[in-house]
Amino acid sequence: MNYVIVGGGVAGLGCVEGIRSVDTKGKVTLITEEAYPPYSRPGISYWLSGKLTDAGMPLREEDFYDDLDVTVKTGARAEKIDGKKKAVALEGGESISYDRLLIATGGVPIFPPITGTEGKSDPDRRIFTFTTYRDAKEIADRKDAIKKAVVIGGGLIGLKAAEALNDIGVKVTVLELMDRVLSVAFDRIAGDLVEKRLEKAGIAVITEDTADEVITGKDGVKAVKLRSGREIETDAVVVAIGVRPSVSLAETAGLEIDRGIVVDEKLATSNADIYAAGDAASAYDIIAKERRVTPILPNALRQGRQAGRNMAGADESYEGGLSMNAIGFYGLDTISIGLVNPEENKKITVLTRLDEEAETYRKLVLEGNRLLGVVLVGDVARAGIFAGLIRDSVDVAGLEEKMLSPDFGHVHLEKDVRKERLAQ
Repeated sequence: MNYVIVGGGVAGLGCVEGIRSVDTKGKVTLITEEAYPPYSRPGISYWLSGKLTDAGMPLREEDFYDDLDVTVKTGARAEKIDGKKKAVALEGGESISYDRLLIATGGVPIFPPITGTEGKSDPDRRIFTFTTYRDAKEIADRKDAIKKAVVIGGGLIGLKAAEALNDIGVKVTVLELMDRVLSVAFDRIAGDLVEKRLEKAGIAVITEDTADEVITGKDGVKAVKLRSGREIETDAVVVAIGVRPSVSLAETAGLEIDRGIVVDEKLATSNADIYAAGDAASAYDIIAKERRVTPILPNALRQGRQAGRNMAGADESYEGGLSMNAIGFYGLDTISIGLVNPEENKKITVLTRLDEEAETYRKLVLEGNRLLGVVLVGDVARAGIFAGLIRDSVDVAGLEEKMLSPDFGHVHLEKDVRKERLAQ
């Protein structure tokens, strides 16, 4: 069997491991247009700040791929898939045949039409995105010229970019169009706690406003003009308002697309020999109970592994994804799991507990006796228990107050439930 994986992110890595858990003999080729084998994308902010070295970026040891007899083609851009001939055409003319193919092309940065940017990054003018190792290196190469920076976007990517820049001595201003930072992954209270921690560390945060124009001179960026009319002097701009699924390659194969690449319960696409996983895939979501794109690293890894096993003949169903964001800012740890910003609904109950002085916060979202979502700020030690309760739809009747307590743990579950969960 000849397996080809397009995409060098965590989903592609998971596919390698999934295939080899079933088939130790088949030919495996991993294609990535980046210059490196799969690496830690969340790690790029830590690399930029100096907390992580080049040696700490790869997700697996150098001999991992040789040991599994996997060919890794770096710096190789896949341009087209011929589903009938079962071949992937690479930029430069090379064609690679396959029996089973995984598309794990991830997401590409969303770049809004801001005057002065031409709708794309331009490192030479110090206009950057922040999703890849290359992005971080382009900023690092020019850091001596960057004393001030404006980060457009107060989501997870934007705030980690801001933190890294602040750590290397850059004066940072974050612009967020919504009324709070982390508006998608967290709620207002959690966002406010994070904002206060960032401001305490020296990062300025402006909400309900965004960039209207980037003003440049012969040496690069000079200022950012906001929609409100305010102008902020800056040496660099980082556009970090989110990513969208990278589906252009899948379109060349004529696959079904619904924002992401549509996959079935086995993670196969509309072409039975082509699978998809990760941020480019529209797969089943446990909470939404429908297919959707959930650009979360744990989901990408899980999907990649399951797709790899099925490509190798395992014939197993993917259990479904669950949104989970775990991230820390200057010692303030935060986690959100599942549904955290529910619409008003008589069936939904929301319980919260906030200690502003201790900077701790808990939020539970329930429908009847089932937990649908959790937000934890400051005290996140037992987040895995909540994820399990949500994923397995465990009856939590009578545990509501206990779950709001920092002491909540397996001991509070019914004996049979506790035994089952500890055995997992």
